[in-house]
Amino acid sequence: MKKQASYLTAGGIMLTALLTAAVLSGCGTPEERAKQKMDAAAAAIVKGQELFLQQQQADEAKAAKLGKEIDELKAKSLRLSEEAIKDDPGNLDAYGNYGYILQGMMDKASVEKAIAVYKQGLEKLYATKPPPYQRGVDDSLQNKYNTFNLQIGVSYQRLEKYDEAFTYLEKVREYFPGRYADANFKYGYYLQASGKIDSAIVYFERATELDPRKADNYPYLEAAYKAKAAEQKKTNPKAAADWGKITAAYKRAIAADPSNGDFYIRLASAYDAADMRKDAVQTYKEALEKNPNSYTAMNNYGMLLSDMNKNAEALPLLKKSVEINKNYATGYFNYGTVLSNMGKKSEAIEQFKLYIKMAGDDPQSAQNVAMLKREFGL
Repeated sequence: MKKQASYLTAGGIMLTALLTAAVLSGCGTPEERAKQKMDAAAAAIVKGQELFLQQQQADEAKAAKLGKEIDELKAKSLRLSEEAIKDDPGNLDAYGNYGYILQGMMDKASVEKAIAVYKQGLEKLYATKPPPYQRGVDDSLQNKYNTFNLQIGVSYQRLEKYDEAFTYLEKVREYFPGRYADANFKYGYYLQASGKIDSAIVYFERATELDPRKADNYPYLEAAYKAKAAEQKKTNPKAAADWGKITAAYKRAIAADPSNGDFYIRLASAYDAADMRKDAVQTYKEALEKNPNSYTAMNNYGMLLSDMNKNAEALPLLKKSVEINKNYATGYFNYGTVLSNMGKKSEAIEQFKLYIKMAGDDPQSAQNVAMLKREFGL
């Protein structure tokens, strides 16, 4: 078995780009020595990344040897970065680069130390010139201010210390709105995992408001509202998800990115779940206008029409969905179901056979497969 090792990822790559661009000036000055050590630290990182790639392809003995070399290079890069700060304590780049290296080590202690280093960098920056900074005059200082605050916030996120993370991310949200939105989403995810559903909803809502075009956030918001309803049903059997707020979120998404057909599908599905079928039908039509070849929209729309006893309208949609995606197992099941509802048993059986073949041993399909075998003798 190959031995796996962690190494610097995005932080290391960013660091390399920063350091290799350094232009040395002077000779033997504190600034010169610091830059030389930062360059040497970057070279150690690059070498370590090369060895890491080799390690993934090596046998166990070779991987172990490479792992030791990588650890030595990590230690070297950390030592040189720390020495660079000692040589030139006023060099703001040295704090940023050392912080990047520490973040890339991934372990908790290194991330905590990265936070401390970035905070030291901020103190030095404030001593040079405190914010606010004037555009076009203090751009370099503004960039360093942004970087330090952003990386402190990101590091606190990694430690799941979200209150601290927001303290720093709030300062630069104008420059990194996506990062700020992502922090809200991650905190919502953390809260939901901790059983704090109401609080999770607040942060999921905020994430979708801050970055309404990010499609991945919406299913979590919808799931949180559903989880809240499930909890309420324990004492109130009539409790239901707040479909008004769920549909409002998807409308917000569509307003931000009207070309995204998936948003229409999700809104239509939410309307369907809320028993607002007229709105669901109209929204599925809009989804297909945006993406005429969306087999998901065809399938969902077709099954909605079937539920409304409009099998004749549903059939061509379901047929086309499996023509577009011949590997869409659920599509064959639904197409066969509507054919069966229309009394076209022999045609339905052909679709069910395809479904059973494609479903294979999928546990999620087992119940449907068993039912088809029992009722149709397949």
